[in-house]
Amino acid sequence: PIAGGYIAAVKNFEVFFLPGINDVLITQIAVTGKIFNITNIAGKILLGSSLVAQCEMKIFSNAND
Repeated sequence: PIAGGYIAAVKNFEVFFLPGINDVLITQIAVTGKIFNITNIAGKILLGSSLVAQCEMKIFSNAND
């Protein structure tokens, strides 16, 4: 099941270009750390091998792991 929660913070958000209509985007997420109920992630959006956008996020989870 998917745990409930919310985005607590977004940091270093960058958009390098806007994709076109019908372009196929790939989303990559890497967990960079976890402390209690907060998970830090680094996210990237790719179009082929070109970086479209990236950011870091802190996600607060309501689930008790």
